[in-house]
Amino acid sequence: MKTNASTGTPSVLLCITRWRSKVVISIVAIILLAVHFDVFDNAVPETSDVPLAVPETSDVPLAVHFDAFDNAVPKTSDVPLVTWDKNEEQAPLTIDADAYSVFFGNATAYNTDRDSPSNSRLVNAADFHAAWYADVLHHNLKEAFHFHRKQWEFIVIYRAITTLVDFKAGPTGFGFGVGIEPLPSMLVAAGAKKLVASDMPMSDTGASNWEAGNQYAAELSATWNSKTVDKATYFAAASFRSINMKALPDDLLRGGFDFTWSCSALEHQGTVNDAIAYMVNTARMLKPGGVAVHTTELIVSSLFLLVQMPNAFTMLRMQDIERLAIEVEKYDAKLTRRDYFAGLHKYDVRCDVQPYHSEEHLKLYRKDLLPSCHTSVLLVIQKNKKAPSEQE
Repeated sequence: MKTNASTGTPSVLLCITRWRSKVVISIVAIILLAVHFDVFDNAVPETSDVPLAVPETSDVPLAVHFDAFDNAVPKTSDVPLVTWDKNEEQAPLTIDADAYSVFFGNATAYNTDRDSPSNSRLVNAADFHAAWYADVLHHNLKEAFHFHRKQWEFIVIYRAITTLVDFKAGPTGFGFGVGIEPLPSMLVAAGAKKLVASDMPMSDTGASNWEAGNQYAAELSATWNSKTVDKATYFAAASFRSINMKALPDDLLRGGFDFTWSCSALEHQGTVNDAIAYMVNTARMLKPGGVAVHTTELIVSSLFLLVQMPNAFTMLRMQDIERLAIEVEKYDAKLTRRDYFAGLHKYDVRCDVQPYHSEEHLKLYRKDLLPSCHTSVLLVIQKNKKAPSEQE
């Protein structure tokens, strides 16, 4: 038998010994890996851009928001945002941890006076079952109930303007990008003495697309809604003007209006800077005590993702809204208290995808604008009743 020259150990025994050592090392390695992955599976992920589960415990008084709903609170296994297609199939949607904390995990910060008409706020499923929603829907908007964010926008804009402006005095107002929306007629019916309804000039880029989609107005008659006000009353109070929202004429910036508004129009102006500049200018149009009320798009899946397509589509971020608050103060105005809670009802955490649903349509997921989820936000700007130097 051959032996190892240095040790005298038989070569066969030496090979067996080495083989056994390798087997032991392999077994130990496998055990260590198994332990590692078992720990990892139960660990909190280090990265923030993963789908996050709704916490099992919370100090949020959910009954305050959801007592009108069945199965309102998502199960703990649900992710806070899911995509939803026509086949009822759902898939997790990535949401940044910081965005989750602000929009879905911080309800307690917004509990006080959440139903105030002056709040700047996001659409919530709970709003659709509020008494004020039903009142405006049936008495002023006068259309069937739809669980849709567009109907919510009409109602909250009308409610904010008619609550914060004295309509008994016959106020004056200006609406931008109105198309065929019902708000001009609703506000005349409420008592507006003078109202200007406007839309982009037909020569502007994109006007033909809005016309093809039956959402464009080129004359006053197109802005009249027969369900909400009679024709004689409307035509006596209203007028029409073609306006480029990115270049407001000087005669509008002299503080002659009690209220201004736009409904899902400013996001089509180009960039975030364009959107902010437009809203600041609408504040400059106001008399002391007047209000500028707007709805637009807010990203809720990220605090930092910038989505803007010049001359096409722009979505605001929370930081953009806070910058707006600073800018309007330069013109003796303020952006009202912000409520960023996006809701936790099952319809609040579901993101509709194209082609969109006609119901339960509160949040949208658009892959063509970078993967993101956005929703409607109401922004209310109030002009100071007195110049700052005159306030006590």
